[in-house]
Amino acid sequence: MTGRASRAAGCLFLAILFGAPALFAQSDVEFTHPAADPAHDLTVKEFAKDVLLNFRGLIARDNIKPLIVGGSFTALSAIPEDRIQRYFGNGDRGAWTAPGRYLGSAPAIGGTSVFLFAVSRRSTDRRFRSFSYAFVQGVIVNASLVQATKVIVRRQRPDGTDRLSFPSGHAASSFLLATVLAEHYGIKAAIPGYLAASYVAATRVSGNRHHLSDVVAGAAIGYIAGHTVVRRMKSRKDGRISWGITPVRGGFLASLSIQP
Repeated sequence: MTGRASRAAGCLFLAILFGAPALFAQSDVEFTHPAADPAHDLTVKEFAKDVLLNFRGLIARDNIKPLIVGGSFTALSAIPEDRIQRYFGNGDRGAWTAPGRYLGSAPAIGGTSVFLFAVSRRSTDRRFRSFSYAFVQGVIVNASLVQATKVIVRRQRPDGTDRLSFPSGHAASSFLLATVLAEHYGIKAAIPGYLAASYVAATRVSGNRHHLSDVVAGAAIGYIAGHTVVRRMKSRKDGRISWGITPVRGGFLASLSIQP
């Protein structure tokens, strides 16, 4: 397999693997958090309180499955990474990796989240306000998890520059954004969002900055962080079934109602 074909196959694998969450994206939601209400004047105290609640929200039953799946894929991806590192360590990378260095960087993701949050405070679109709030909150949670893990694990990068390889911050940030987009805007945003995140993750491996398991772990962290902050912003519009029994002369009257 040629170098170009090998890179293309690797990108396709990452796109299929990481793009799978797009199939579960839903946008039929009702945003109940006060930050999504155009009439609500958000305070610094409320913002800080939500940050703490989102950190606490990481310990939730909904996060068990993605944690197990992400951990399993991280372990499996460690098997071929020595061969991958040798391949990309020879410098056969190509110019296609350059944009990924900037797209998933902390200044790009963090700056975008702050800008969108500031703009949304003057918007009457509840979905956009909810998205921007979840995004900026998620950036804080995600960055804290990534940096803490880097300091604890201290894994050396493939290029040997430092010991901050695990997990990939670029992959985590990109998948955080993709997850928040998917949860708010559904499949139409999920597909390009996760494909773009997969591209960023692939460039970090091809650019010899991360091992494959680094980006897989980063993707899992980004997804969990994004899913956690969004969970507090919305409620599903699932049908609600209510019933009741009312005493009447000669017996009882049963009632059943379904609210769409």
